[in-house]
Amino acid sequence: MVSMGFWPTRWVLGESSFIVSFRPLLTVFGYRKTLQTISFLAHMKAKGVWGPFLIVCPLSVLHNWISEFEKFAPSIPVCMYHGTPQHRLELRQTVLRQPTSVGEPKPKPKRGRKKKQVETDLPEQTTLTFPVVVTTYDMVIRDRIHLSKHPWKYIVVDEGHRLKNMNCKLIQELKQYSSANRLILTGTPLHNNLAELWSLLNFILPDIFNDLHSFQQWFNFGENTNLGEQTTGIVSQLHAILKPFLLRRLKVDVVTDLPPKKEYILYAPLTSAQNELYQATLDQGVHAYLKKKALDSLEKDEEEVEEAAEDDKRKLRKRTKPVAPAYLLEDEDNTYFEALERGDYDMPEG
Repeated sequence: MVSMGFWPTRWVLGESSFIVSFRPLLTVFGYRKTLQTISFLAHMKAKGVWGPFLIVCPLSVLHNWISEFEKFAPSIPVCMYHGTPQHRLELRQTVLRQPTSVGEPKPKPKRGRKKKQVETDLPEQTTLTFPVVVTTYDMVIRDRIHLSKHPWKYIVVDEGHRLKNMNCKLIQELKQYSSANRLILTGTPLHNNLAELWSLLNFILPDIFNDLHSFQQWFNFGENTNLGEQTTGIVSQLHAILKPFLLRRLKVDVVTDLPPKKEYILYAPLTSAQNELYQATLDQGVHAYLKKKALDSLEKDEEEVEEAAEDDKRKLRKRTKPVAPAYLLEDEDNTYFEALERGDYDMPEG
């Protein structure tokens, strides 16, 4: 199992929301972020935090999440919320019934519709038996009216870089869900775009990061690009603000026997064409350079056309050369063969 050591206790107990970046290990270790999250949820249950928990992921990894739960945490009930509308309705009426707290009396059966009577015949649903729900982006959008009724303890969004666009349908729907904490798993590093970064932070902590304009003013690099020390200070300030919310696992944290990374800087000289264009750019003569290249290309094309025309003429002359007449018995042999040797006639075919 992957160590939980790099997730401090205050996060493990569900007192904060955060972003976890697994980028350095994704291509090498495959499902480690899935296993790390399963370990996290298992640890929370061991500490008495029963959930409910909602995991939202792409359809391509939906079955992988279920299989990893069955493999590494078989004691944790898990529900794959996906399928036809009828199948999802059955899941909501059975597996995903609203749980009662441990020790709370079971609600009395209600008269009326048959559906309610069927529900009361099912085993008691408590926070201990309520499963971890794994579903897709599409399902949380389609069935928000049903899934958002649950008071989720944690909402985990796999491939969370999908939430970088603050205006996308997915993030707008997820914000309608009630949740005590939110966790984003991403293998894509944060881009140099404050709006995208703010979108992620606003999703996990909307009460703190509630104003995009103010956030952009805090870290406005546009007017300070020439002030090295001030820019460095802004970057350090940004790192300090992100540190409580961004957990990034590095290779050295997990695989201690890896040799240190070596960096080699190789300089590749410019090609002749690149050098000409570079010099033209420095001399502010790009327009003249491109015009000259266009004229040269046009002249080259004209030369090629002329050569092709001359070649066609040569072929035409060769085809129009008189063919040696049929050999006649009354002709003199010497006259006939002398004409062939001089090239007066082409050799007859066949």
